[in-house]
Amino acid sequence: MGCEPPRACVTVRGVAVFEYHYLRKLADGRRMITVQGGEGLVRRDDSLAFVADIAWARRLADVLTSAGRPERLTTPVAGARLWLWRERPWRMFEFFAPGGERAGYRIDFTSQLAMTGGVFHQVDLYLDLFVDPAGERHLVEDDEELDEAVTLGLMDAREATTLREECRALVANVVAGRWRAELDAVCAAPFELAAVPVTFAFLDRRHPPGEQGGWIGPE
Repeated sequence: MGCEPPRACVTVRGVAVFEYHYLRKLADGRRMITVQGGEGLVRRDDSLAFVADIAWARRLADVLTSAGRPERLTTPVAGARLWLWRERPWRMFEFFAPGGERAGYRIDFTSQLAMTGGVFHQVDLYLDLFVDPAGERHLVEDDEELDEAVTLGLMDAREATTLREECRALVANVVAGRWRAELDAVCAAPFELAAVPVTFAFLDRRHPPGEQGGWIGPE
């Protein structure tokens, strides 16, 4: 999938304007659509992945602690590298602290990346994986939410099994010490906070049960 100007990607491997929508379907029927968009520094855009460096307007993110008991810790964040895979069921934010150092990774398991009207979009599939800044520790969360989604008919059991298999493969990379090398094979460009455009924004739209909320793609 290439770029579809003007909304999805204005240029490749340079500053680009793009928009990305993310849908979360909650067990009680509510829906939350997060619209993210603005300028990013595109590092890769081809049939394998779309990778872009963005400013983190929310200033805080939950990341995995690098010592002690594995748990999430809310920490200051100034930027992130967004990894969107074309044919793999997950997306990732690689977070960077205000000083430019890596703060950690958050992987959300998702529907396959799609594009409608020049806008990237994915649906959240509940399971989450956190990896510490060094790529040596991990924490899997919301496995029970995945089970609940299957029980409620929000996804089928085969899809849930596929997501767990994908999660196990990623964890195996962490355990074997291959995490950083696997990512560098896709995009090894250094993250330079000073080079990241600041015009990137997030908007959460919450909708009650039965209200579609203008979601643009398949679910």
